[in-house]
Amino acid sequence: MTFSLRGTLATNLYNQVILVEVVVIILSMVTATVVFNLKLPVDFDARNRPSRQREIRDEMVKSGIERVKKMDLDPAVRALVMYDLQDQIRSNTLRSFFKQWHGVSQHQEKINVLQSVDQRRALMHAFNEERRYLHSLALTHQIPSDEIYDLYSEVLLAESLVLDPKSRLI
Repeated sequence: MTFSLRGTLATNLYNQVILVEVVVIILSMVTATVVFNLKLPVDFDARNRPSRQREIRDEMVKSGIERVKKMDLDPAVRALVMYDLQDQIRSNTLRSFFKQWHGVSQHQEKINVLQSVDQRRALMHAFNEERRYLHSLALTHQIPSDEIYDLYSEVLLAESLVLDPKSRLI
């Protein structure tokens, strides 16, 4: 509507009308944002969910790592599996990623077929332990089921990638 006034108003007056319209639009957006933040109740469950899931994920991965530590594995395979499990909690640095990538790409002959099977087996045992941990949490009903299901689906997705015959772990 304002743009239709261009031919009927002087240029100076038209620019002022546009400025007023812009100020009104910006004020209406900012005012609504501020008022809603002050007046609407805060959902503390939603706010605390990421930190709660991080804690659960840390404990879940810790249980998987403990399971792998009990297994009789070649040190090279154990290092690869530990790296993969720690990657679930994002505790690997960019430097460790490049070191791992360089080691795997330069020394592919170091991990033979038997070690690759051991790596898959170790990861499957770790994922099984992680699912068992999540199941024990679900039985206590202290954590909302949807949060546990989100983490459970992450573990299942990781497991499906390990089981995929077309994916290569080495």
